[in-house]
Amino acid sequence: MGLLEFSKLPVNTLVGADWKTFKEMTRGQEIAPDKRTKYYLTKSVCRLLSLLAPIQDRRFEEKLGAYEFDHDPVFILGHWRSGTTFVHNIFAQDDNFCYTTTYQTVFPHLMMFGQPFFKKTMGWLMPNKRPTDNMELAPDLPQEEEFALSNMMPYSFYDFWFFPQKWQEYCDKYLTFENITKEELQVFKEAAALSTEVELVEWDKSIKEAKQIAAHDMGVTFIETDVEAFKAKVLPLHQKMLENNPKIRDFYQYIQTVNDSRKGDH
Repeated sequence: MGLLEFSKLPVNTLVGADWKTFKEMTRGQEIAPDKRTKYYLTKSVCRLLSLLAPIQDRRFEEKLGAYEFDHDPVFILGHWRSGTTFVHNIFAQDDNFCYTTTYQTVFPHLMMFGQPFFKKTMGWLMPNKRPTDNMELAPDLPQEEEFALSNMMPYSFYDFWFFPQKWQEYCDKYLTFENITKEELQVFKEAAALSTEVELVEWDKSIKEAKQIAAHDMGVTFIETDVEAFKAKVLPLHQKMLENNPKIRDFYQYIQTVNDSRKGDH
């Protein structure tokens, strides 16, 4: 059970960024006076944890240097508040699919080292619900990969969560890629591939361990599942949810409130 609410968190998710990403993302940015304590504390923790990143880098080269994907990824596309999190959580129940966890998105450089300790600490402190829609939060629940990318490179659209006054600039460069440079795009591709490879290996390991325990201790027999019929029924619902969902307005109002309050501090 998380001890803190979002408004009372002393740091933000950039604690899990590598030091190079943190410096580049925050370089030249204006920090609101009431956010400076959180900024400096986040910066200090990030700098400390960044010292551990080379350990994962070495393990990655040893175990995943020549890794090849066996299957194409599945992309869940949709507007905010259209039900994508729900669909994501449903697909995550099938062990034929792997997914990025909340822990992995916050600490993408600590997935192959130190995960038991940091995950336990994260679960102890983090809020239990998302502030925008009251959805459940937990270290092992599915999460959007983009949050991981924002901690692995300074070229993510989700940087607007930290600097909302620049959301349009981030959108044009890192969401639509209209104004992105070739160098930035290459960094984006490399970060996405690296994150996915590590997550897949960690997922496979977790599934194997869970199946061994279930088979040995509970006598469970696993069978193959055909999800095509399920997909045929669920995916068409996406458009209907998007067409008439009043929660979209609520979400944008929340973002606009945050944006307006940050602008007033500069």
